[in-house]
Amino acid sequence: MSAQPTSQEKMAELPGDHLVPHADVVSDAAVTINGTPEEVFGYLAQMGPRHANPDEDRGGWPMGEATETFIPTEKRGKRDIVPSLALKEGDIITDWFSGKTPVEAKVVEVNAPHSIVFASTREAKKGKKMDVSWALVTKAQEDGMTRLQTRLRVGSVKHHKLVSALGGVVDRTLIAGLRDGINERLAGKPEPSEKGLKALKIGAVAGAVALAYVAGRKAQKAWRGKEFST
Repeated sequence: MSAQPTSQEKMAELPGDHLVPHADVVSDAAVTINGTPEEVFGYLAQMGPRHANPDEDRGGWPMGEATETFIPTEKRGKRDIVPSLALKEGDIITDWFSGKTPVEAKVVEVNAPHSIVFASTREAKKGKKMDVSWALVTKAQEDGMTRLQTRLRVGSVKHHKLVSALGGVVDRTLIAGLRDGINERLAGKPEPSEKGLKALKIGAVAGAVALAYVAGRKAQKAWRGKEFST
């Protein structure tokens, strides 16, 4: 299933748009989730990296089985909603790492169960900085499900097309994973087993070995052809 937003969703004004008013890059993604806005928002509001220290631990990223199978158990998104983990305005989470340096995002707006907005400033080359905002917005549908839309806005971007393409792929891949993960949790599906994790790792290694073998055979044939032609 696609995470492609409709033309109306792209044109709509969303919370957080004012944070980066002259954005060079705007990337929208949208999915439909089998739950109410309250249920969906409960998982969104506790997102953030898992940590061994209980005081720093958050709810993780509630991704689908296809993704979580490759993630160690202690790093996976929590299966249940934990009210005490709900993000508040002013909270700061680490959303990714640039090398060994954590990149932090600040919660600037929470309107449960409708929207949550993050903002951050990213270091760019030559001491320049990029302003970034990321909004997650839920909307109830008549069929009882929820439409989840995200919008990434980035300012002070030099390579617009590159950042737009990469940002779009990452954002839509992430929101598709969130859709699958939240759907599985609301349906009561258990988390992936360690046996499944090991099986997939073995399969990945076997696939890599097979590809290396095929590539080696092709290189060998090409070299022999070169020898015979000289």
